[in-house]
Amino acid sequence: MDKKSILENLRQYSEAELLYKAFFSHETEFHPTERFYQEYNLKKAVDFSGVEPKEIFHIRENNSEASPVAYGKEGPSIYLKKHRRYIPHLEHAHDFFEMIYPLEGNCTAVVADHAIRLREGQICIISPYIPHHIEDANQSIVIKIYIETRTFYGALINALRDDSILSSFFLQNIVKNHSIPCLCFDSASNRELKDSLELIILNLLEEQEQPDQRSGHIISSLLVLYFAYLGRYCPKPMEQTPATNILPVEHRQLILDIIQNCHEISLKELAKRHHYSPTYISKLIRQITGDSYSCLVQNCRIQRAKTMLSGTSMPVEVISGTLGYANTESFIRAFKKNTGMTPSRYRKSKSAAL
Repeated sequence: MDKKSILENLRQYSEAELLYKAFFSHETEFHPTERFYQEYNLKKAVDFSGVEPKEIFHIRENNSEASPVAYGKEGPSIYLKKHRRYIPHLEHAHDFFEMIYPLEGNCTAVVADHAIRLREGQICIISPYIPHHIEDANQSIVIKIYIETRTFYGALINALRDDSILSSFFLQNIVKNHSIPCLCFDSASNRELKDSLELIILNLLEEQEQPDQRSGHIISSLLVLYFAYLGRYCPKPMEQTPATNILPVEHRQLILDIIQNCHEISLKELAKRHHYSPTYISKLIRQITGDSYSCLVQNCRIQRAKTMLSGTSMPVEVISGTLGYANTESFIRAFKKNTGMTPSRYRKSKSAAL
């Protein structure tokens, strides 16, 4: 892998970046080209004359088709993207994790109104549904990594298995939204670690840009390795990280047990395994997650089904049986109730986006 060529490519300005840069520098009026419309996937030509910078983004949001990989929504479950320089600072939120990593330079991540200054080697991981935006990145190369929650029920499940604060962060946020807004780590003080993490990021970018049939597995494996390095060498988050309430180890083991064995474990068996009564463990699960045992198991099954539908060619009836449903019809009803579409339609939407 040629690190130099990857970095040089990242340093290049896109059409949108050049236009925004000129607009903010008052060098010229904002006159989008055809390439700009294509880059932003606009449905129709828009007159940008006399508009303010932030209005451009609102116009784009109101007139663009949904992009398959705009936020990783309908494309790969793990997606890397360079943050566009000179874009307006618009707060947003989404239903997946976002990692912010300054590869060159600095930036400020504003997470739920909490400003966190990041420099090279520092990482901010933002939970789903948390409002955030990036500032002060016009002269920097900032990489964003989008990770769908469903990925932790399949390819990234190993990232949940150790006893690090990072594993707890992911586990708590996939079973209970808004549990911890973000977690930030600093590898800058350890040059060897910083170089290792940077190399993983560059490998991830290369796999995404030049994919083959093994790239999905390689990307998820590299990300698990990335998280393992953080767990080993950065046991504590940065001081700027908002206060975090980490679950006790025994509670994390309980939830992980449900995620791993949702296809076959009963409440009675779970209670016996963790030395609780069924009544007590049922209350404990609701206390930890905000959901009942049955709702948590159902959600775990649906998330695992999503990974199987998007990542394998297993027939729907086989997936249904693997996940412990009494029959295929029950699985289809449960899946449609949760996602708004049948398993077959979900699989087609993922296949079309790749």
